[in-house]
Order: sequence, then C-alpha cells, then structure tokens
Amino acid sequence: MKKHSIKVILLSSIGGMLEFYDFVIFAIYAAIIGTLFFPSTSESYAILYGFLSFGVGYLARPIGGIFFGHLGDKYGRKLTFSITIFIMGVSTLIIGLLPSYESIGLSATILFILFRILQGMAIGGELSGAITFAAEHIPDKKRLAIGILYAFVNIGILLASLVYALTFDLSYGWRLAAIAGGMTAILSYFIRKSLLETPEFLACSKVRYPIISLFKWHSSHLISALCLISYLAVIVSLGFLFIPSYLKLIHYPADKIGIISSLGMLYFTISTLLFAFFADKIKQPKLYLSLFILATTILSFAIFSGFQSKSFNTTYYYIFALLCGPITVFIPSMITELFTTQVKYSGIGISYNLAFAIFGGLSPVIATILLTTSSAKSLLHSPASIILLCAFLSFFALKSIREK
Repeated sequence: MKKHSIKVILLSSIGGMLEFYDFVIFAIYAAIIGTLFFPSTSESYAILYGFLSFGVGYLARPIGGIFFGHLGDKYGRKLTFSITIFIMGVSTLIIGLLPSYESIGLSATILFILFRILQGMAIGGELSGAITFAAEHIPDKKRLAIGILYAFVNIGILLASLVYALTFDLSYGWRLAAIAGGMTAILSYFIRKSLLETPEFLACSKVRYPIISLFKWHSSHLISALCLISYLAVIVSLGFLFIPSYLKLIHYPADKIGIISSLGMLYFTISTLLFAFFADKIKQPKLYLSLFILATTILSFAIFSGFQSKSFNTTYYYIFALLCGPITVFIPSMITELFTTQVKYSGIGISYNLAFAIFGGLSPVIATILLTTSSAKSLLHSPASIILLCAFLSFFALKSIREK
C-alpha cells in the first residue's frame, strides 16, 4: 500500500476514533448524566432520561448527514471532513463544563440538549464522510480501509468504556472524560487539514443540487442502504452501548460492568481489524454477510434472555462481539457501491444517519421502557426482538441490491 494511502487511512481513522469517543461517553454515562441534567426520582428514570438525551444526538445525525453531505458533494470531502471534528470537539468540551440541573435548573437541560444536537450533526457528517473519503482514495482496498476506520471508531468507544471502568465511582468522572475528549478532537482538527482531496471527486462532474439528484436517480438504493445499515446501527447501539445500562438494570455487580463492556468492545475491535485484511478477497460478500447476521441475531436472544433471572451469559456475549466485526466491514463497503460520485457523500450521509437515528438512537429508549415497565415475559428479551426486526430489514436490502 502506498505511503499516501496509509496516511489517509490513519488520519481519517484517528479522527473518527476521537469523534466517537466524544459522542458515546454520554451513552455509557447515561445513568449519571440523567441525574445531573434532568429531574428524576429513580435510577430507571435517570437511565431513561440519559438515553433520551443520547437519542436526541442520534436524531440530529440525519440533519448533519444532509447538510454536510451537500457540502461534501458540492465543495469537496476534505472541507467537511475538517469542520465536523472541530464542531464535535468544541461541543464536547462545553458539555463537560456545563453546570448541573441542581445549579441552574432548566437552563442546564436546554444547554445540554443543544450541544448534544450539535454533536449529533457533527457525527452525522463525520462517519459518512470518512467512509466516502476512504473508499474514493483507496478503491481497490476499500474493505481494508473501511475495516481499519471502523476498528479505530471501535477503539474510541472502547476508550470510553475503559474510562468508565476507571471512573464509574467518581461523580465527576464523566466530566474528565468529556473535557479530555473535546480538547483532543480540537487538536486533531489541525492535523486533519493536511489531507488531500479525493481523486474521484476532483475528476467527476458536479451537480448543482446533490440532494435532488440523489432522490431522483437513487431513491431505491437509498431505501436499500437504509435497511441494510439498520442492522449495523442496532448491534452497535444495543449490543455494545446499551450493555452497561442493561447490566445496571439487572443489578449486575458494579465493579464487573465496565470490564464486561470493555472486553466486548475489545473483541469487536480485534475481529473488525483482522477481518479487514482479507475482506477484499471475498467473492460472495452478500452470502457471508447473511450468515453473520443470522448468527448474531440468534446469539442476541441468548444474551438478553437473562433479564428475568438477573443473569448474563458472558460467553455468548463475547462470541456475539467477535461475529460483529465482519458485519462492520461488509455493510459500509456495500453502500459505497450504491451511489455515484456526484451524490455519494449525500447518499451515504442520509441513509447511514437516518438508520442510526431511528434504530440506533431509539432502540435503547424503547428497550429500557419495555424492560422496566412490562411484566410480560415476551418483552423481557425486547432488545433481541429489535435486533431481529432489523435482521429482516437487512435481508430485504440484500435481496434488493444487485451485485455491481
């Protein structure tokens, strides 16, 4: 691989790692943040409020996908790629310094939500831009580039989990995590500015309104991409980000929660990275992806069946984490092939972020409500049922997507 290609992958990946660290710490610290910025009366409501605020960030992602997708398709990938990490860094830093609800009342809640929206918009332009940037710079090693990118994104989530494991008993631990992440992201903005524009974008003819061209010529591919990404969104959200709060709900020993979530993310990261190195050689990606989706869906029922008995099978969970790696390599690389260069950033940005807003942001909220308010045994594995729904959507997408 050329030296320039390695630089593109590393700078894109490190930036993505920092942005996702900044974004997901507010899910991992959901229970603490819920008590600080929202009025609550119980631990369950604190977790619910925390995930609602996390969901707000997810719901802002499509707005960022549309806005930054338009900028990226019209003015270049490099411009938006630099702006998003700067916005994320500043927003995270300010949230880490915000006074609590107890100090300034409703103003704290409003300011927290406002900066969560800015974070969501930034992340909406970041990962879709990183996927587009990597795929266009290194088309012959696209799965490798995207796999490394996602491995670094997972490292960002893993870092957040490790920080939680070290500071879960400190009331100000989440503030330290936010301030450190915000400052590092701002610093990486200046490093990312040295990247070059992609050859594909420089060579293609531009369209005046990318979003209009996208819906006019690629609407069916947009739906297929949305359905396919829904599965990636739900396994990340429920399979990893939701796990610390789920373990709290079943009263799992507090000192073991951080270890379990960190190990799960570590296995996920290792699997993603290792699989990326030979993924470009696989000739039937749709078949292999279908098998991995089927296996992880079955395992999810084994993982979340312990709510009533207050148990958690770590072996099933770690196997699940290992099998999620190939899914993370296959799905993003497939959606890059659905859109032409003129609308690629917009197509990936809208489908990717809409899927994560609907299925990634709302899934923990719905699962928490069902688990804490329902006595019906059929709803006690509701996280797995949500994963099953997205599996059906992904199979529909795979059937509708023609091989390039």
